[in-house]
Amino acid sequence: PKALNLLRWVLMSNRSQVITLIGDQKIPEIPTNYQFMTLIASPEAEYEFLTRKNQYGSQFMFHGSGGERWHSILRNGLKNMSKIPGEAIHGTAFGSGIYFAKQSNMSCNYSTLVPVTNSYTKSVIGKKFSVLALCEVAPVKNKLKDHGMCYTLLDEKACIVRFMIPFLYIFNISSQIRQIPTLEDILKKQATKAKEDQKISRSCQNRGKYRKLSNF
Repeated sequence: PKALNLLRWVLMSNRSQVITLIGDQKIPEIPTNYQFMTLIASPEAEYEFLTRKNQYGSQFMFHGSGGERWHSILRNGLKNMSKIPGEAIHGTAFGSGIYFAKQSNMSCNYSTLVPVTNSYTKSVIGKKFSVLALCEVAPVKNKLKDHGMCYTLLDEKACIVRFMIPFLYIFNISSQIRQIPTLEDILKKQATKAKEDQKISRSCQNRGKYRKLSNF
């Protein structure tokens, strides 16, 4: 019964979904082998974010967190841990808030402090890697503060993690990316690929039928 209750909690409490970006779905400016779109926000969180986005607009920024934080991030989104005693493990040099940067190397440095230890022996990503988040942020007035090298956000509802990027080496690009794929873009491409796969499958089946008939 305890194992069943644990399994039920795991399945019912986790709304997150991770979509692998392949081929031209990937963000070309990001020089990593693997990129993932993250669908981790609840409908309520998306609504709160959209309300702020409609008023203040939005921009993309990087966020770096150690491997021990990603279980919570995927389940709960980004939280302002600097206001909780003992939780701000990387310090609060620029005050309270969720930390972001427009240059990836700044956030990568925070991610690499505690890399992910991968227990999956057949994983193609690697035994140890770090994770970078590409987030959509609404610059709410008096809530997003520019410190030059980084930004702090006081409003937890004004940001959503849109992409998760595992990496082995620190890289430096700007978050001002020209074209960022949306969920609609990904679903359209997946639907197109599914149709192409069906055509190929039917073609193979028809060839098989023709070969059988030709043997008579």
